[in-house]
Amino acid sequence: MVRKLIRIGLILCILGVINSACSKPAPIGTLPPSPIESTNTDSSKILDYEGDPLYGLADLQRGFSPDPYVVGVGAGGTFDTSMMDLACGFTTVAPTFAFNLSGGASEGFLRIYFVPSDDGMDTALIVHMPDQEWICIDNSSNSSGTSPVLDMEYASSGSYTIWVGMPQSDVYAPGMLCITQSAANTP
Repeated sequence: MVRKLIRIGLILCILGVINSACSKPAPIGTLPPSPIESTNTDSSKILDYEGDPLYGLADLQRGFSPDPYVVGVGAGGTFDTSMMDLACGFTTVAPTFAFNLSGGASEGFLRIYFVPSDDGMDTALIVHMPDQEWICIDNSSNSSGTSPVLDMEYASSGSYTIWVGMPQSDVYAPGMLCITQSAANTP
């Protein structure tokens, strides 16, 4: 059901019908653009969690609506995350997307996941957490094996910076990045 809603959201995003689910609405008839790596250099040894996100920044408050919050993004890049001991494939140095979560002391459940437009794509999520921890989740973390899923039982308020990786360098895939407060929302 959620996969169908995500595909409908991707179609609506592509058609420019809804802008709230798309940080950068795509022109009619196109998928979200491939990541641009203007900040990537071979001397980079770390992902730039303070850089400008390629697909936007959101301010989300607990209880946000619509839930899931969906953004059309591109996965992949040329930065090798193994340089940071993450082994989550290749992505861009600049973040794919970022959000600030606020809402006081009621730290509750939060799920972040990526659904590629092609079901067979191998993808991974890299998340820089508010506590400065780096987390790498590949698609095998989900029991269905189709999408990377990060579940946090007690997600703290703060800044979350996200990259979506691919196993090969300079390979890109469009898809939908989803943020939800409901365990019922799954890829």
